[in-house]
Amino acid sequence: MASAKSGNDPLSIDVEDESEMQASPNVGKSSAKAPPKKKAKIVHIEDDPLVTTLKDGFKMMTDAIAKSGGDDDAVPNNLWDALVALKGFDEGHIAHYYAHLVDNPKTAKAFMMLKLDNKLIWLSSFATELLEIRSREPSPPLHVLVIPGNPGIVGFYKDFVEALYENLGGQASITAIGHISHGQKDCELGRLFSLHEQIDHKVDFLEQEVLHTEQSIILVGHSIGAYIGLEIFKRLQKKVNFFVGLYPFLSLNKSSMKQSTIGYIARSSLLSKGVSLLASFIGSLQPSITRSIVRRFLGSSWSAAAVDAGCSHLLQYHTMHNVLFMAKMEFLKLHEEPDWNFIRAKQDQIVFLFGVDDHWGPLAHMEEISKHAPGVALSVEKEGHTHGYCCTEAGSFWVADYVANLIKNQMIIRDT
Repeated sequence: MASAKSGNDPLSIDVEDESEMQASPNVGKSSAKAPPKKKAKIVHIEDDPLVTTLKDGFKMMTDAIAKSGGDDDAVPNNLWDALVALKGFDEGHIAHYYAHLVDNPKTAKAFMMLKLDNKLIWLSSFATELLEIRSREPSPPLHVLVIPGNPGIVGFYKDFVEALYENLGGQASITAIGHISHGQKDCELGRLFSLHEQIDHKVDFLEQEVLHTEQSIILVGHSIGAYIGLEIFKRLQKKVNFFVGLYPFLSLNKSSMKQSTIGYIARSSLLSKGVSLLASFIGSLQPSITRSIVRRFLGSSWSAAAVDAGCSHLLQYHTMHNVLFMAKMEFLKLHEEPDWNFIRAKQDQIVFLFGVDDHWGPLAHMEEISKHAPGVALSVEKEGHTHGYCCTEAGSFWVADYVANLIKNQMIIRDT
């Protein structure tokens, strides 16, 4: 079993050797000579006992306050002061959490009754879902961190992670890290997380799990994960060796009707809750019916792994609500220009892969990158895969081969 645990209590991942499983010829030449293929499987592990006990106790406290009656809409007068007094959180984090508590007065009252240490634990502890395969080597030189798009469900990247691992000959550890509250369980009690908080979450994971090792770090970000990856790169420049942005979503595409529609829904609290309720209802149906709906309306060409992830994770109220809230924050943030100064400064360590017909990362955006940072390596995928490459086996294998070749060309690991 290969697993990773941090102070954020990530869900760990089982890794199984499949002796009878033959590697697909699409994965790469190295797979024919490699040991039996390692297969990543998500295992659900509960939070740290202290955090679980705290949250359970907090829920009981909230329920007790609700039953006690009184003015449920009265927010504690000193709530903001109590939050600001908690050290270690930036103002944006505090402001978002304050808004969450104002919207939930009973929760705010229960929060105010906690002792200082418990307030800190409750504010900073998040369950994390990882999809991970450890290197076959005892001291691997490289750790690849895969940052999903939105939805940030690591199950969608199962085929990609396994193919990338095989293409690198088992010389690197591969970890895909999910976004907070985009998992199967509502571990955060309905809380919504902003784009900024998702970035902080990934930085915290790296600082706790990887930065103390001698391994080089390669960031691979997909869609909005490319934006998140660049932000991580800015904060951890001394440790990150290389960055790959796959079908990157770095700026709004004002000509995209799909983006406009998603933005309209995401900005509306009522519509977001309605869509989340619909997703939850579909997810509550008999599994065979749910799978048929996912196949019919979301991905007729999706792999089995992607369909499983869609049914088990995406069709949850808390996940869909967080997906739409994060989209709302993305659209607000990406009105701004990318940080061209940073991209230029690191242009020899940055690569972007674009798709031919991708409204999230149109070729016009690639031209903008070329104009502002001409040293950045840019490629266009012309094999007919889509922005959601990770949801098909063919897309996962092709992109994994592309990323593996980039890593090998950087001579970070030896060719196999």
